[in-house]
Amino acid sequence: MAVPTLNALSLGNVQTIAYNKDANIISIPFPGQNSGATDLYDALGITKIINIVGNFTGTTTAAVKALVDAIDALADGDQSSTVSFVSDELGTLNVMVASFDVTWQIPSNRVDYTIKLIQGTAVT
Repeated sequence: MAVPTLNALSLGNVQTIAYNKDANIISIPFPGQNSGATDLYDALGITKIINIVGNFTGTTTAAVKALVDAIDALADGDQSSTVSFVSDELGTLNVMVASFDVTWQIPSNRVDYTIKLIQGTAVT
């Protein structure tokens, strides 16, 4: 089993990969009608959000910080293109980083993280 990667960066010890696909269905119920009479519209498309939980462990704080900084740089506030997320479970997906949560464990040669990714194509 290969270690999942984000933009060719190893994600270290991945504990869980979870995703949610949301169809954003618009429902329009009618007064005095049962739910079977509700109009449903799939007008907004599908969103897939991937959450990855794991940790990086290194021999030094600097080694772990280098990995954290590399992932952190992907969510720089001006993402104009997607990056590849690759895992055995989901294959290769084009994504943008929606959030990166980091908790340093003391002594600081370990960091726990959660990464939230959104699959799609960058609009240029």
